[in-house]
Amino acid sequence: MKLYHNPRCSKSRKTVEITENQQPEIVLYLNQPPTKGDLTSLIERFDAPVEELVRWNDNDAPAKPEVITSEIILDILLKYPKYMQRPILDDGEIAIICRPPERAYELIS
Repeated sequence: MKLYHNPRCSKSRKTVEITENQQPEIVLYLNQPPTKGDLTSLIERFDAPVEELVRWNDNDAPAKPEVITSEIILDILLKYPKYMQRPILDDGEIAIICRPPERAYELIS
């Protein structure tokens, strides 16, 4: 189990607390951005529309394209990892955005 975590995000910190008994691998994706392979794999397991992986409303975020594909999301996140939605919990089969943090219970219960 991996948790894509941003320590500055309160929802991400709460998800760390909720999942601590599972001892997920904490991925500090801003310090060590995911590789193309990591992101491709994550996109394949993502449980929602791929466009939700990007924080479109953040300051200076790229403009949301009219047509969104996995390749476009991959390119954006490789170039701008700071715009990746967080926290993301990935159990190897399913990846979910833990907003609210209690969504983590879907994968740990």
